[in-house]
Amino acid sequence: MINDGHYHVLGDIDIYQTKDYFNKLRERFNIDQITILCCYFDGKIDYPLNNLEALAIKKIMAPNVFAYLSLWHNFNEKDTAEGYLKQLEDGLAMGFDGVKMLEGKPDLHKRLGNRRLDDPVYDLMYKRAEELGTHILMHACDPDVFWTDEKYKKYNWYYGDDPKIFRNEIIEDEVEGILKKFPNLNLTMAHFFFMSKKLDKLARLFDTYPNFNVDLCPGGIMCDHFAENPQQAHDFFVKYQDRFTYGTDVYNSIDDVYYGEVYQMVSGLIGDGDETLHLFGHVVKPLKLDAKIREKIEYSNIFSRRPKTPKPVVDRLVHQEIEYILNSKYVLSDKDQANFEMMCKEFGYTK
Repeated sequence: MINDGHYHVLGDIDIYQTKDYFNKLRERFNIDQITILCCYFDGKIDYPLNNLEALAIKKIMAPNVFAYLSLWHNFNEKDTAEGYLKQLEDGLAMGFDGVKMLEGKPDLHKRLGNRRLDDPVYDLMYKRAEELGTHILMHACDPDVFWTDEKYKKYNWYYGDDPKIFRNEIIEDEVEGILKKFPNLNLTMAHFFFMSKKLDKLARLFDTYPNFNVDLCPGGIMCDHFAENPQQAHDFFVKYQDRFTYGTDVYNSIDDVYYGEVYQMVSGLIGDGDETLHLFGHVVKPLKLDAKIREKIEYSNIFSRRPKTPKPVVDRLVHQEIEYILNSKYVLSDKDQANFEMMCKEFGYTK
């Protein structure tokens, strides 16, 4: 049984099609619960329906779905500490179970004017999250090859020598800056914090900050690094077995072959098989973890980050989110408009 802590709803199907497809994946891969991580913004694109869509899917798939809110940014002086705190409190009241922060991904970091992740503007939110034990899952940094390998241009992931795209070392320092201020913050870094070649540094963070963790959402580059020294990786996973959670980066876009290989990659990495896998051009060498450790990573570790059951969605409070979208600058595509109207109906909203 798997608790997958890293799903998204940035795909091309509506909420009811998403429900059917996610349930199909749950049955196929023996998944108990999924966590949808919202993204209002990335480095180039806005997704104004994302928080609302996650809540809608959480509601219609209850009790098997958790949802983590994304922060709204004005990208100017209207972004305030009080505003971010209100977003956290309002989101939790609506029924969100945690927070997803993409602000440390280098291209969004640039779009935000390279505002530091430990900037005081976020402090009230971090402080309240620490007090409540609210789980924050943060994407910060990216694979080093995004700066050097031009093959990533076709995915719009290539950074090259853009001086306004901060390198990982700077953003890593910002993340530790958060933890120095809020050492008990319930913080998980997505994609192993891109530290598969920096196990000593990751170990120091684990040893210093008791609620600091990482998820195993691929990057196949992470698997390549572990394959270079599987015994070292095995020993690291054994020592810090309580600090890892399972994730896949599944979207609500139908692609059975791709998702099959993603689950094979993550489960194969922590598995006890003998066969080396070759997936997406990467090498996945099983770390031969025992059954008890695999159960923790696949299922039970997540319960130290968030409760076993999701919070209820409060329709009347979700109406505020709907009205915000209606009053915003966004012009929705015909497909998004139809999906939006489905969500309004699901939450009992009428104009």
